Amino acid sequence: MELENTPFAVLATGEKGYLDLEVQVLTPGGHSSIPPEHTSIGTISKIIARYEDSPFEPILANVNPTLNTLQCIANHADIDKSVKKDILKAHLDKESNKRVIKLLLDNKETKFNVLTSRAADIIYGGDKVNALPQNVTALINHRIAHGNDFDTVISKITKISTGVAREHGLGLIVDGKVLIEPGAAGSISLKAKYKLEVAPITPIDDDVWVSLSGHYRTFYEDLVYPEKFQNNTLIVSPGIMSGNTDTRHYWKLSDHIFRAQPGFTGLGSGVHGLNEYIDVDSHLQVVSFYYNYLLSIS
Repeated sequence: MELENTPFAVLATGEKGYLDLEVQVLTPGGHSSIPPEHTSIGTISKIIARYEDSPFEPILANVNPTLNTLQCIANHADIDKSVKKDILKAHLDKESNKRVIKLLLDNKETKFNVLTSRAADIIYGGDKVNALPQNVTALINHRIAHGNDFDTVISKITKISTGVAREHGLGLIVDGKVLIEPGAAGSISLKAKYKLEVAPITPIDDDVWVSLSGHYRTFYEDLVYPEKFQNNTLIVSPGIMSGNTDTRHYWKLSDHIFRAQPGFTGLGSGVHGLNEYIDVDSHLQVVSFYYNYLLSIS
C-alpha cells in the first residue's frame, strides 16, 4: 500500500480466530394452508436479522498487529499530528485508543481489523411449497478479533436466540446443553461446527524479521522499481490478516510465520467470487520474489 507517497509492505504477523456456527430450527411442520405465525424459516430469519443488526464491539488490543502497522505509519508517513499522537498512545491511553478505533471503523478496508465479523453464508430447509418446513439450518462464518474469543460469539448469539425462543415458545439448545426445554412447538439449536483460535503472534524483534524485511526492500527497491525508489524507502511493517490461511498446520513447527502477498499491483477483484484473478505483473513478481528469496537464504 502507499500512504502520502510513502510505500509500505505489510507482512501479516497475526491472524484472526475462526468459527463456523450452525443455527438450526426444528418445528413439527404441517400443511402450509394452516401455518403458524412464523414458520421455521421465518424464525431462523429473525435470528439472523437480529444478529446482523447487533455488531460486535470493536476492540484494539495491544496484541493486535494492527497496532504495529499504525505505529509504522505514524513514524514514517506524513499524517495529521493529532492522529499520530493518538496512534502512539493507543496502547496505553483509553481515549486515544477509542479515537484510533473510530478511524479504523470509518474505512471499509480496516474496520474488520478491530471487529469480529459474522456472515450468514448458507441457509437451507423446506421440501415443497405446500408443506411447512420442519428443519431449517443456517451456517454463519466468523473471524474473531484479537481480544475476543469463542465465548464472545456464543454469548451474543445465545442472547439473541434466547429472545426469539421465548417469543415463539421454542426450546433452546447450545452445544448440546439445554437452556430452555423444548416443547411441542419445537426448538432452536446452536452448535459450533469448526473453531480455530486466534493465531500466535510472530515475533518481529529478531534476525528472521530483519532478514525477511531486508529482502523485501532489496527486491523492490533495487530489482523491481529502482526508479520509483530512487529517492524513497520501502517501509516494511507487521500487520494482521483479516482472513484465514492454512498456517495453522505450521504453528507447532515455527514461531516465524508470515502471511504476505508479494506483488505491488494487487490481487485484482472477485476474490472468492466470479472472475477471480490476479494481474500478470503481480503473478510474475510473486514467482520472482520467492525465487530470489530462496536463493538468498540457501
